[in-house]
Amino acid sequence: MMTVSVDMIARAEHTIYIENQYFTSTRIAQAIADRCRVEPAMEGLLVGMERPKTHVELHTMGYGRRQFHDILNEAGVSERVPLVAAISGGRGINLHSKTAIFDDRWLTVGSANLNRRSMGFDVECNLVLEATTAAHRQAMTCLRNRLVAEHVGMTIEQLEVMLSKHRLSRLPHLASGSRRLELLQPLKPEPIFGPVLAPFFDRDELWMPAARPTEQRQGGWYAPLTLIAVVSLFLLGDGVVKEIPSLTQIQQQLQRILDDARVVE
Repeated sequence: MMTVSVDMIARAEHTIYIENQYFTSTRIAQAIADRCRVEPAMEGLLVGMERPKTHVELHTMGYGRRQFHDILNEAGVSERVPLVAAISGGRGINLHSKTAIFDDRWLTVGSANLNRRSMGFDVECNLVLEATTAAHRQAMTCLRNRLVAEHVGMTIEQLEVMLSKHRLSRLPHLASGSRRLELLQPLKPEPIFGPVLAPFFDRDELWMPAARPTEQRQGGWYAPLTLIAVVSLFLLGDGVVKEIPSLTQIQQQLQRILDDARVVE
């Protein structure tokens, strides 16, 4: 799925629209940044979760999202393809979509999030459709506009009028009703445990590969230490060792530890 996603981004010419629960894959962020450099007119929207749902997610997916956003910022393209949250009645929607539309040419929908695990470690299944006729391209544009119109509380006709005057990426600044898209804000509290936990819960490779220098920024050197640290936390928390804990058990124990430490807003 990583190769397919990067290939579609690399071939897009004017619009990238993605709805996804997680944005943590730095390779996807870099692909978007690179394409924006090549195509000066490139723009779009990246619609995700307003904030992580749990403390563990804050320090894993939240940390990865910050890295993703940093790449777009450093490339100077975060305003052209902004990360936004879907808001309804003042609250963020629990977005679970995994949909992407590139120009009016490619549509993909399936199980893959844009986190490192989905892009390289987990087994996922996505359907990819390519428009080959004018009717196909019109249908893809219509689908994208239906999704965006719902997010900003407009009819398709109202949205199309707005898009005739403004770029898609400007919608977070223009729509102000109860249904709207808002630019993602820095997370509070900060995901300070991200360098330790993210390489464990959001890996894109098998356990403990030989780290390469290019992986240092993404936490490639942390894997052995992370495994020891997290298992130690689990064992210390329960006191008695009966069996090697599963990933789910470790995640649950980390949640209890963070809750007990009152790492809250």
